[in-house]
Amino acid sequence: MTVDLTPLVQAAVSLAALALGTVGTWALMRLAQKLGVQTSQAVQNQIETVINKAVQAGAVYAENAAEQHGWAHPQVKSMIVGEALRYAVQRFPDALKAAGLDPTDPVDAEKLTTAIKRALPAAVTPVAASPATTNGPAVIAAVTTPATT
Repeated sequence: MTVDLTPLVQAAVSLAALALGTVGTWALMRLAQKLGVQTSQAVQNQIETVINKAVQAGAVYAENAAEQHGWAHPQVKSMIVGEALRYAVQRFPDALKAAGLDPTDPVDAEKLTTAIKRALPAAVTPVAASPATTNGPAVIAAVTTPATT
């Protein structure tokens, strides 16, 4: 008399494959999640760099107006924000896209504008403090006041 273990072996192999598939899927999901967090952090760092560069470009653009009105003047801040937004969109479209920002979408444009306004004091300070800047260090305190535009 022979005992056929084929159904038992097939069931065991099926269960093992199911278990391996479940563990493998879980491991891949964890890896993707971990990489996603790292990618998100990298994208966030890239956007912060873009915003700081854009605000600095806006500050350089607004130097003449700052010489006449001072860095804290609402018109100067508005010029900086407007130029920074234009600069970011023109120079860094791939970085904005990677962050899920579409500057043609009013909601995303407002998010970008808000981020630029938040970065304004810290990003403008080095430009205002530069010896090449006409208004120099005496106006740094004025730059760090919150933007009103």
